[in-house]
Amino acid sequence: MPLYNYECNICTAKFKETVGGRDLTIAELEEHSLFETKHPMKPTPEELAESVVCPRCQSQDCDRSFHGTNIIGYVRGYGFLDRVGCKRDMNVYKLTQDDPYGVYRQGGEVDHIKNKLQKMGQHQPNTIYSVPEADMKEQVAKAVFTKTDESAK
Repeated sequence: MPLYNYECNICTAKFKETVGGRDLTIAELEEHSLFETKHPMKPTPEELAESVVCPRCQSQDCDRSFHGTNIIGYVRGYGFLDRVGCKRDMNVYKLTQDDPYGVYRQGGEVDHIKNKLQKMGQHQPNTIYSVPEADMKEQVAKAVFTKTDESAK
C-alpha cells in the first residue's frame, strides 16, 4: 500500500491562531499539521475513514496534501520520448476502464478497438518493396540511349 500525506484542517487552524493568522511556512506546516498514513489506491469509504485520523487531535477533518510526496511513475517503451505510445496506452486504459461511449458500443467492439490500438505501435516485418520490371526496363533504356545520343553529338 502506498503512503499518503494528509493535512489536518483543525490542527492547521489552531496553529494559525497561535501565530497570529499569518500564512504558515512549509516547515511549520509539515511540523504541526501534516501526517503520513497508508491506505490502498482506491480505498473503500470504511478503509479511508479508518486510515485518515489525525494523530495529534484524533480528527477526521483532513485533506490529502502533496507536500513532501515523492511521486514515481513508469511509462512503458521509451518513456516520455515515446509520446505517441503514451497516448496510445492512455487511450487503451480509458477504453477498458472508463469508456464514455461504452453504452453505445456493440458486443466485441471494445476488443476490436483495443486490439487495433495495440497493433498500431508494432513493427511490420513483412514489408514488400516491389518495382514493376517492365516499366523499369523501358525507363532505363530510354535514359541510357538518350544520354548516349546526346553525348555523341
